Amino acid sequence: MDFRDLRVMKERFIFADSHDDDVTKLEFHPDFSTLLLSGSLDGILCLFDLAKENEEEAIEASEFTNKNNKNSFKFHDFFLK
Repeated sequence: MDFRDLRVMKERFIFADSHDDDVTKLEFHPDFSTLLLSGSLDGILCLFDLAKENEEEAIEASEFTNKNNKNSFKFHDFFLK
């Protein structure tokens, strides 16, 4: 995942190792703007804290899910377990 600051059209950082396939959905936490949940064709959901720009530090949790659910998650499905 390539993160850019659209205000200045500049790359901020890249997270290349968290998913093994295309990312199909991203969702920010409704109350905590630095928390991002990503879903991929590899069936993995990842929770990132974007306040940390290093991928290893930013990943708060990851979980393998049914690959058929890659586009149907909501943030509370993962975060409130």
